[in-house]
Amino acid sequence: MSLPNKTNVSCPQCGASFTTTVWSSVNTDLSDDLASKIISGDFFDAKCPKCGFTAHMEYDLLYHDMKHHAMIWV
Repeated sequence: MSLPNKTNVSCPQCGASFTTTVWSSVNTDLSDDLASKIISGDFFDAKCPKCGFTAHMEYDLLYHDMKHHAMIWV
């Protein structure tokens, strides 16, 4: 099961507050598109709607790949 959560963040560039999605768990069998974003690094990016700055978010995540029998705590 993939578990998204909404959270409020402040843009480090302009200080604007906005809501973004962070994930506590990702199951790649159920969300193939998320796996490619995690591998590329785009998964953890949040773009400010006011100034367009892209911030790289850091938070805990359980990556679960049932096909390959792997669970990784990121």
